[in-house]
Amino acid sequence: MEDNSLWENFLQLLKKKTSELENQQNGENRKPETPKLVLSVIGDSKSFVPKPWLASVFKQGLIETAKGAKDCLILYKGSSEKVSSIVREAVEDFSRLHSEGDDVFISLVGILPEYEEHAKHYRWV
Repeated sequence: MEDNSLWENFLQLLKKKTSELENQQNGENRKPETPKLVLSVIGDSKSFVPKPWLASVFKQGLIETAKGAKDCLILYKGSSEKVSSIVREAVEDFSRLHSEGDDVFISLVGILPEYEEHAKHYRWV
């Protein structure tokens, strides 16, 4: 049952992004399609501190991989921990440098755990 609601959320996100792009553009570029590639970045840690060159290479590789698919969805934890922040920075940098003539769409979806007050712990939804 939860799988269906997650998929519905993805479809709503796609509709929202498509609508935003249609409002921004005058119809010259193609519309985003169903993702051809879905990347899931897992393994976040508060104590992980990558070397600067490693973070740079990771960002470049992530964006180049996503650009190769033209329509890509990146799932990540969405927290403020180091790996999540590197993923978010990479996509933000790409968006800033992305020229209007390009037809590459990269969507970033953060999946944070839900806090259960009565159980005093986090669970994934």
